[in-house]
Parts: sequence; C-alpha cells; structure tokens
Amino acid sequence: MSDPECSTWKMWTGKEIEGTTDIGEDTLFIRSASNFAIKEILTRSPHIKRIWFCDEYVRHLRFKHVVYKFLNELLDDSKYKICLEVSESSLTYLNSRLYEKAQLYLKVPSVLKEGDFVCVGKPFEDEAFEIGKGAKVIPQDYSKDIKIL
Repeated sequence: MSDPECSTWKMWTGKEIEGTTDIGEDTLFIRSASNFAIKEILTRSPHIKRIWFCDEYVRHLRFKHVVYKFLNELLDDSKYKICLEVSESSLTYLNSRLYEKAQLYLKVPSVLKEGDFVCVGKPFEDEAFEIGKGAKVIPQDYSKDIKIL
C-alpha cells in the first residue's frame, strides 16, 4: 500500500482517526509551517479546536526558541488541544511544560507481528500493549484530508 497524499503536505485539516480519543474531531495537522500561517488558519477556522504537530515540526524544537514560545502560547489558549507526534529522539527535546500539557503520540516505526508487545516506561515500571489489539489505520482512512500548504 502506498502512503496517503497527506504524507507530503506541510499543513492540512482532517478528522482524527488515530488512537482511541478524539476520533472524528476536526484537526489542523502541521508538518512545516510558519507561526503566522498557523495563526491565520486558526483565525479563519474557528471550528478547529485540536492541533496536531507532526514529528518533523517537533524535531525543530531543539533549534528554534520561537517555536517553543509559539507552542506555549497555544497551550495557554484553553480553546485548543495540542497534540505532539514524537519519536523517541524528539521526545528528548520537549520541555517539562510541553511534556505535561500536550497530548503525546509516540510513534515507533518498528514492525511487530500480532501477539508481540510494546513496553513503555522505566524498567520494572513499564506498561505493555499487545500488537493487534490497538486501533489500526490504513492509508485510505486519510483520503478526506484537505491540503492547506
């Protein structure tokens, strides 16, 4: 199966399909965009209350203080739910406020078979999730997303 079109977009809107919370919620997805462009879209789209920052955006946090400032402003605005897609390496770039206030989606690119487990947390304090029992998406699930940039 090929990747959905949105896999190359910088900013787009769509319904949340991943996970088990906020399913169907109108979401602004951001892979790469200026703070100005994001603010403009949010101003023109008052129905959007959920913002998902892709890992590519989050990885830039280690280089850009202005990005931290902008994310903190969004966290201060109680009308938005902020979601951060993180990899194990980008997780280390989050300050404690982003870590505590945003909803994190850790992406693990490893391919495991049904019945295997992913364990998350410190050794002897981890939580295990069985592969095959989670909410699974397929590329067609993203077909109604709308490109902005």
